[in-house]
Amino acid sequence: MSKDKPVSPIDVAASRLRDVALTADEGTLLGSEDALVEMAGVSRVTVRQAARLLEREGLLKVKRGINGGYFASRPDADLVVATVCNYLDSLGFQANRTGNVSTALWVETLRQAACADRDRVRKVARELVALYEAVPDEAPAIVISQAERDGRKRIFELIDGAYIDLIFQINVTFARSKYATLVSGSPGVVNSRFARRWRQAKLAELDAIVQGDELLAMMAALHTRRLWEGRAVDWSQDDDSGQ
Repeated sequence: MSKDKPVSPIDVAASRLRDVALTADEGTLLGSEDALVEMAGVSRVTVRQAARLLEREGLLKVKRGINGGYFASRPDADLVVATVCNYLDSLGFQANRTGNVSTALWVETLRQAACADRDRVRKVARELVALYEAVPDEAPAIVISQAERDGRKRIFELIDGAYIDLIFQINVTFARSKYATLVSGSPGVVNSRFARRWRQAKLAELDAIVQGDELLAMMAALHTRRLWEGRAVDWSQDDDSGQ
């Protein structure tokens, strides 16, 4: 039988310092190096190694010199996204696999939105109708992408979906690093047909969640995601035929 890996003094110190950092407000001085040595009950060298671990986690900041010391910190979404994307890249993960996850997440997001508080739903829907209708047919791809991101953020807020939002950011950022033009589109590309189809799809999503129809919301979400999956074809030509 295999035995569990022994816990090192660095792990013990990091765990103790992590607990302290997480219970303190961001920016709070946790103490000097001497204070952390006493707090963690380990050597100075071990504290320094543990502190470096927490710095990489975004839970600790070190300031040198006068008025320096160890301060509680919090990781931001950008740090988490960049770290996970680098990890996925190191595994040789294929960017196209993130699209399936994003689709599943968006379908579930719209289902939850259809069940959200009615007053909040109607308020968000009014705001997003204005947002989507303000995007002209001749808008370049980057403008449509920005409106999509802004609208998605409001829907995530509606369902208190910070976790889903984070996973979505990871997927989009990783895909963008591999296929930038497929995610953001070329700023100069204009495709009226895609813009119209996109707007109709987004308005259908809003109509479904306002109705409180979970199944309809899920179908609308799936339609929008399928539309984005075909965006490379849509943006590859300037189609003003009105179809």
